[in-house]
Amino acid sequence: MKKRLVFMIIILGLIGVQAKAQSNWYKQYQMGRRALASGQYRQASAHFLFSIRSHPKDSKRVRTYGMHFEAYFPHRELGVAYYYLKKYKLAREELRTSISQEPSFRATKFLDLVNRAAGEEVPVAALKPPVQKKPKGQTVQKPSVRGEQLIVGNKAIKLVGERMGIAVLPFENKGASKDLGDVVLDKMITVLVNQHRFKVMERAQLSKILAEQKLGMSGILDAATAARIGKGIGVDAIVMGSVMLTKNGSVSIDARVIDTESARIITAR
Repeated sequence: MKKRLVFMIIILGLIGVQAKAQSNWYKQYQMGRRALASGQYRQASAHFLFSIRSHPKDSKRVRTYGMHFEAYFPHRELGVAYYYLKKYKLAREELRTSISQEPSFRATKFLDLVNRAAGEEVPVAALKPPVQKKPKGQTVQKPSVRGEQLIVGNKAIKLVGERMGIAVLPFENKGASKDLGDVVLDKMITVLVNQHRFKVMERAQLSKILAEQKLGMSGILDAATAARIGKGIGVDAIVMGSVMLTKNGSVSIDARVIDTESARIITAR
């Protein structure tokens, strides 16, 4: 009986150590993303290198602990950090590794930036999808272009066929109740998700990141700050705006879509 008890204690101890080791690489990855978002690129690269040593493959869905799965792109984010450090050769290697393991719009976009910064052209032929031949007697229907497609740009589809990453920030309340702002935020997220063209960050996950960055609404009123946060969390565009309740009882919504790389307003309504 005592031997069995000792054996069980040893097994449980080993499981605990293994679980800690398995989750540590993802904690390092999260620390790297936070450092990247705050512009600490050398520190971010150190965290990503640690993660890669323990878990070297980029994936849209990786088990972090138990039945918990998360997106995990250490090679891609390391390439982004190297890009900002102007280590273009290393950045190109990491971004190409990421694309070979798990293609993403963000990796392709930064590979394009790296090649341009290094004075090289993007190998477009390698990125374009195969041309579909038109069968005899049939016409190929062209996809309709809607406003949502213009917002994300056809570039995402042409390059890697992946949905564009978007995060919707809490809307600023101007003369409106907080509940109204929350309703608009939820509706905006629902509409984007239902388009099936966007990879929308969950509201709870975004709130956690904003809390870690110690940013409330007062800290994200300008496009540059929104772009910096969006770039750090790995999305391609940020939706932000305000809700105002007028004197006659009507609701006015001001929404802007900001490119996280250039901090430019893509569209506003």
